Amino acid sequence: DRVTTLEQKNEVKGRCSSCNATTSTFCESCQMVQCGECFVRDHNGHQFSDIMKKTKQTMSEFEKFVDEIKGHLERTQHKRKKLQEGIEKLQSLLREETKRETLLRINHENLN
Repeated sequence: DRVTTLEQKNEVKGRCSSCNATTSTFCESCQMVQCGECFVRDHNGHQFSDIMKKTKQTMSEFEKFVDEIKGHLERTQHKRKKLQEGIEKLQSLLREETKRETLLRINHENLN
């Protein structure tokens, strides 16, 4: 797990959106990384969280989204397979009907 590895190494840091300083504070209200100084100055009263917490939350949401997409993909592939089988069956029936009509026409011509 990449997030756990980063947490263990204590390497998850961001760059402040305002002054580019290294920080671990995330402004929940503005959805941006801010250093302590800029947070106090520009985000008074806003909710904040640790960037590691936000990273874990975002990764969890992303993984759920990926799982949903995989589910949609599997259902779509299943439907595609069923449609392909239906097309092949219709093509087979059409070939059989064409053969039948051809034989009927030949028989009709031979009778005349």
